Amino acid sequence: MNRWTHDRPARGRGRAAAALLSEASKSSDRVRNLAFIALTALAAVVGARAAAAQTGAATPGAEAKEYHTRFRSEAAGGLRIVEIEGRVRFGADASRIEWMADGAYVLVVSGDQGRTTLLRAEPDRDGRPAYRYEVDGRAGPSAADRDRWLADTLPVVFRELGHDVDARIQAAYDRGGADAVFRMLATIRSDYSAGLHYAAFFGRKDLRDDEIIGGLAHAGTDLKNDVELAKTLYSVVDHYRARPAVRAAFLACLGRIDSKIEKARVTHNMFGTDEVTGDIAPTMLVSVGGC
Repeated sequence: MNRWTHDRPARGRGRAAAALLSEASKSSDRVRNLAFIALTALAAVVGARAAAAQTGAATPGAEAKEYHTRFRSEAAGGLRIVEIEGRVRFGADASRIEWMADGAYVLVVSGDQGRTTLLRAEPDRDGRPAYRYEVDGRAGPSAADRDRWLADTLPVVFRELGHDVDARIQAAYDRGGADAVFRMLATIRSDYSAGLHYAAFFGRKDLRDDEIIGGLAHAGTDLKNDVELAKTLYSVVDHYRARPAVRAAFLACLGRIDSKIEKARVTHNMFGTDEVTGDIAPTMLVSVGGC
């Protein structure tokens, strides 16, 4: 009797304990399941973001630039027509077209030794350039000939139009110092583009006095347009102020401006007078880009 009386509460406690253990186990399972679901969801989000980032980085037009370029020249040789319209990605060395957006096109016409070459590129449905390539009005000899012509001509296009000036000056300087820069500048036909390149060169902070003097001598010879030569001189103002050794070369370059009106404008803006002598004080009224 007593054994039975004492057994019933023990069994009740056992069942209760079992029930608690069962609930605890179920609760633990639920926690583990929720944790697994959360980790799975987190992995999916991270994976999706990584995939999106990778896809974005690999998007063909990711590094394309917007162009609205028109160029015409009446010269018998060299570039005659250049038109670049829309978003286009060129190769890092500007020797090829890698991708084009819908509606974009590139047109280049050049003349060389009596031969006229025309290239027009438009995008196919995948953004790859589809070409029309003609020599003297007839289809070009081969795709390989077209690619060689493009690799030779596109860098000239970018140079003459004044695109990527800082990178071009840096590459030339790294290749052979100021002399390499001067050799490259001597090949530029457009005074506008040459002026941009000279301004980028004189804007460097690491130039020696002899490099500045050499640059001024070359600019005075290369730039036939008085306005572009004046712009170049404005970019040398800070060097003139800080470096007495370059002042004679600066004034000699200033003397290469043929237009009396343009020369008077430059000297007035820089020195506060319409006439400059060799002993003029180096105090400037403007800084680089001030005019």
